Amino acid sequence: MALALVALVVVSICPGSFHGVSAVSVSVTATPNINPSPAPLSTAAREFLESHNQARAQVGVAPLIWSENLANATSRLVRYQRINKGCEFANLTSGKYGANQSWGSGGVAVTPRMAVDSWVNEKNYYNHSDNSCEPNHMCGVYTQVVWRKSLELGCGQAFCNKDQATLTICFYNPPGNYIMDFFSQCNQACHNIFTSQCLPDTATTFTGTIICPVNGEQLRLCIQEDSSSSSPLILLDIPLSTSSFCSLIRYGTIRMVLECMSESKEKLPLLSMPKWVMYCNGQKMGFAKRREVSQKDAWLLEMLRSVSAGAGVLPDKDSGGYKYLRGQFEQVATGSDNSEAYHLIDPSRCFGQDLSVFFLRSTTM
Repeated sequence: MALALVALVVVSICPGSFHGVSAVSVSVTATPNINPSPAPLSTAAREFLESHNQARAQVGVAPLIWSENLANATSRLVRYQRINKGCEFANLTSGKYGANQSWGSGGVAVTPRMAVDSWVNEKNYYNHSDNSCEPNHMCGVYTQVVWRKSLELGCGQAFCNKDQATLTICFYNPPGNYIMDFFSQCNQACHNIFTSQCLPDTATTFTGTIICPVNGEQLRLCIQEDSSSSSPLILLDIPLSTSSFCSLIRYGTIRMVLECMSESKEKLPLLSMPKWVMYCNGQKMGFAKRREVSQKDAWLLEMLRSVSAGAGVLPDKDSGGYKYLRGQFEQVATGSDNSEAYHLIDPSRCFGQDLSVFFLRSTTM
């Protein structure tokens, strides 16, 4: 039997807020019921729930509970897809919940466990060192299954006789796959499982911060030797608005490439260059400019001195406050003084990066 997979990755620091790992961009109307439902579960519901909770137990994450509200929502959706779309994948891009869906054909109905196992098996193709998946795989389906802050589960299935195909959809509340929320995902249990993928103690790390005024759109990128350093290695105004950043991060990762535009014959240190062409995920965004540390910048860095990783808002009565996204970055050796690379890591030093920054000095510009 062939299974085709698709994942809905819900990223929720956007729009308009970097409020930590419980940001509010996804509208969830169902209130999590932390008490198990007194009604007996169907055989399919038990199989969905047990399969999920077995995978969660392997990484030390608390079990989900079954939600009839979510189950009814998925049942309505798969029924609609069966009647109107021939069991095609549903469009989940504007959904309220975290979601996984699978499609299987071959003449035999896909059981709940088979569908969940197909998502869980994606962990075998996930590279935790750089937050990447092997080609033709969707690792986000696995991370949603084991997402620690997801509390409720509801699933539905439909079988289409015409194509001998089964469509399976599961909803999760609250949704998972928030950027930066991996900071709270990896406890000792998953650290032990993925220790071979974790960052070595000899790695060179720096502190990186993205800052944006609460009432503004312009982002700044700051890289420091460590969180307590008062003088950043580089502080840039980058041509990326909060809304653009959020739009890009919905794909699960951001790759920033900054190419310097120096016309000087003198070869200055790479991070001292004043002007850069910036690309995000292959798209040219405009020009980034190095800025001198202002009094307000110095105040922001001082306020963040004790923060090694996280996201939130710094209150400021004059400006309305500043949103920040902060983490540790591994500096990756490139073997050249014409390039530097920084990859976001998390405090557990396992799982992966959602954000990478590459600095390049062009020899052709």
